Amino acid sequence: MATNTKKKISRRARHRQIVRRRRIALGVFVVVAVLLLYVIIHSLYIKFKPKADVSTLTIKEDGVKLEEVIDTDELKASNGDLKRAVKDDISAFNSKHGKNAARFIRLGEKNGKCYVETAFKDVETYAKYSGYAVKLTKVKASKANFDAIFSEVKDGKKSGYIDAYKVKKMKGQLLVLNENITVKVPGDVKCVSDEGTKVNEDGSVTIKPVNGNNDYAVNTYIIFE
Repeated sequence: MATNTKKKISRRARHRQIVRRRRIALGVFVVVAVLLLYVIIHSLYIKFKPKADVSTLTIKEDGVKLEEVIDTDELKASNGDLKRAVKDDISAFNSKHGKNAARFIRLGEKNGKCYVETAFKDVETYAKYSGYAVKLTKVKASKANFDAIFSEVKDGKKSGYIDAYKVKKMKGQLLVLNENITVKVPGDVKCVSDEGTKVNEDGSVTIKPVNGNNDYAVNTYIIFE
């Protein structure tokens, strides 16, 4: 009688162990499946999310995104060569400025040209990486010279000139940069320096060389709130 009882207890114990192992295995499978699904969805999102038509610098609350649209024929380099070069540059930069200071996001094609997206921790980090003079401050706290002719922006368009002393008293943030590129800011553009700038329908500001020399850029002021 005692032997039969021990056998029953032993069978129950083994059954509980088997059930426990199956539950653990199922739990591990579910976790792996969820992680795999996340990776697939994230990869598809990165691959198919919209790309800028022209080289664009997007200032965000949590960092900076750079989208470059490059004619690789002019560079005489393949997309693969460009990808390796960008990754090598970022790796070398991060070794000096910290992990994830700069990140490679994706490489693709846009309008027959090579599209490269990278991201940066903040405006200062982007300035260090790119070599361009870029600074973001509050307007009233800025030490900029405001040595430009300014245009007020209303309803998404330039609406007339405004004196620099009035610009200095405006609320909001000031982005000053020295680069020919389209810029998006996290707010409504209230005022821009007039030379070489165009305010687009989507609220972005395109900065073009004023003398036809793409390697030359004037200081551009963008005030937004």
